[in-house]
Amino acid sequence: MHSYEEQWLAGMDGLPALPRILFRLHNFYDVEPEAMAQALATDRSSIALCLTEARSMIHARCAFDVPERMPADAGGLAIAALERQLRRQHRDWTEQTLAESGYSSAVLWPEPSEPIEADHEAVSALIVATLPPTLRRAFDRSRHRAPATANLWRYMPLWRGIVRRRLDRVRREISYSGWRRFDEWLADRIAPGRNYPYSYATPTVRRRPLPDEEGYNPAPDLNAAPLTERQKLMQARLASLPPLTHDAWLLFIRHGRTDEEIAERLGISARAARRRIDRAMRFVCGWRASSLTFQLRFSIQRRWSKRRQQCARLLAAFRD
Repeated sequence: MHSYEEQWLAGMDGLPALPRILFRLHNFYDVEPEAMAQALATDRSSIALCLTEARSMIHARCAFDVPERMPADAGGLAIAALERQLRRQHRDWTEQTLAESGYSSAVLWPEPSEPIEADHEAVSALIVATLPPTLRRAFDRSRHRAPATANLWRYMPLWRGIVRRRLDRVRREISYSGWRRFDEWLADRIAPGRNYPYSYATPTVRRRPLPDEEGYNPAPDLNAAPLTERQKLMQARLASLPPLTHDAWLLFIRHGRTDEEIAERLGISARAARRRIDRAMRFVCGWRASSLTFQLRFSIQRRWSKRRQQCARLLAAFRD
């Protein structure tokens, strides 16, 4: 990658939340400003101002100047008003989602003057407060300067398997809460079905109370609407699973339980629970079962990719 491309990507990553999301959707997902304005129930001029601000800040970053936000008299006031409106809507949606997932406490939202990433920290703190002490300590040790939810993806040596498993469980608890980061929530609202930011679909897992737990609400009747042929085939595959695998799959996909909780409820090991969930997912979706060779090759490629990214960041830091 050339140096000007690295500067361009660094400038895009350093943008404020709203201009960055709109800029990526417009340039990488082919979403027009008119469609954005219609989805957000706002005027096209505010969207155009956000895109203009994003371009100006990226060019300022590439020219080695300090990027500054658009002043109020040049349209920055309209951008700030749109940010406040969307941020308030995202907070309301988050509180409703967490209440449906069984979290009784309220989120301690930061001041509106703080960046949107501060809201991510507040939601993470609420979810982590419900975890066991060992997981809370692992979460506190993993935090640095970036949002806590992103730091759970950092590289960790293989011999620290216990810490890796604890951080992975914290990450699953955060993702199973139903809460979504502001950029993913906004991108799904503007362009649903585009699978932002990874461009591929991921299974939606939501933590919901079980029938024997407080706050349980029966799911609505999903058979009211006619099923497609693919849905009928998936239901037939699900019904043909062995009972233990069937229960593990439902506890995972319908109630958002972790491997440890599923293992404790079914009387098996956590590794066996994860193995049954993976097999059930591949069988229900109609995917080809992965071989041991494929799994080893994928694991090696993923670790090698992380190593290359770390080396690239170190070289970039030395050049700066």
